[in-house]
Amino acid sequence: MNGPEPSVADPLLRSFLLGSTRRRIAATAFGIVALVAAILALLWNRDTFHAALAALSWSDPRRVAELLAGTLGQLLLSGLVFWWLYRRFVAVPPVEMAALVAAANAANFLPLRPGLVGRIAYLRARHAVPLGISARVTLEAVALSAAVVMFFVVFLPLADRSGLPGWSAFIGFGLSAVIATLAPTMRHYAIASMGRAGELALLAWRYLIAFALIGKEIDLDAAIAFACIASAASMIPFSPNGMGVREWAIGLLAPMIAGHTLQEGIAAELVNRGAELVASVPAGGLAAAWLARRPAPVSP
Repeated sequence: MNGPEPSVADPLLRSFLLGSTRRRIAATAFGIVALVAAILALLWNRDTFHAALAALSWSDPRRVAELLAGTLGQLLLSGLVFWWLYRRFVAVPPVEMAALVAAANAANFLPLRPGLVGRIAYLRARHAVPLGISARVTLEAVALSAAVVMFFVVFLPLADRSGLPGWSAFIGFGLSAVIATLAPTMRHYAIASMGRAGELALLAWRYLIAFALIGKEIDLDAAIAFACIASAASMIPFSPNGMGVREWAIGLLAPMIAGHTLQEGIAAELVNRGAELVASVPAGGLAAAWLARRPAPVSP
């Protein structure tokens, strides 16, 4: 292992990574209540609810498959980002890290978000990764996601005023990341940020499909905006996987961004959330089973 090792005794690090049981219970309860409220808001408008169900009933199976593939693609990219960030300190095979991230993501749908703790515990047991290293990598991963979202939030209005298409934001970010690789101190993070930008692109693609599946079309600019909103909501620490927050954020901003109603925005987000559950949970379960059959850990 090389590179500076953060202190593992700092209680702030332990609080960030593990948190108190009471706080995690409150966060889970908040997410569940917000999610149920979003579903009730959709059910309250029966016309939108029945129209969405009808659109889903005759939707093209290939579009559904694309939505699931986009979810799995995001998982894979996330695993590669974590592998890249950890590789300065420990040599974890990329396949193993991808499986670990998939298993942790699936576990985070459970109460109290055990996925983060499970990932840290696994790396500690199998690869002797100190808590401080996991804290550092986790913070770096969150910071990179925030930086990517902020770039797009700033770039998209400028592109709109200049008459540029929304997808030009990805070209702008890619060029910025390539330039950043020229600085040795920024190279590692610049490469990782490209993976985060790839995740955002797949999420935007998923929103294009999700709205189409409920019979509502949006353009690419709106899809990218929704992807930024969803990414920001998922980073909120008190809501597991952005549960409830994402649904309300997309619903409330759908009229301004895409000209659709609150209920239609919630319906599209629930389709997106359903795809995550259908794709991520089985993938995470298979990944966890594979990891359990790996050789014995290097430390107790």
